[in-house]
Amino acid sequence: FVAHSEGIAKVSLASGKVENLAVPNSIKVSHRESIDGLYVYKNSLIGIQSDLNRVTQFDLSVPQGAIVREKILQENDSRMDHPTTGVLVGDVFYYVANAQFQKVNENGSIDQPLSDPTILKLKLK
Repeated sequence: FVAHSEGIAKVSLASGKVENLAVPNSIKVSHRESIDGLYVYKNSLIGIQSDLNRVTQFDLSVPQGAIVREKILQENDSRMDHPTTGVLVGDVFYYVANAQFQKVNENGSIDQPLSDPTILKLKLK
């Protein structure tokens, strides 16, 4: 599975075929709501939606051609500041809660103080 600005695609490693997942209109996974960090967990995907300041679990159909529902796992936690990048360890998801990308200017300089890195963890079911 690959997240991109237009949604989420399923890529066959054997054939190279790329197929976009079908997504209900009520579930947002593209453009401003796109995913920055995507992880497979059982028959679902865990996605970090940085611009929405949340971590979301997307349940997949069988076979895995569509997203059938979403569950927001964490949203607008006060420790979040552009969440990104995570790792699954068993049934626990760890992620960087405060990448602070918006504190970097277009020229690559930083003119505001950075916070210490914050790693948050979510117990998955």
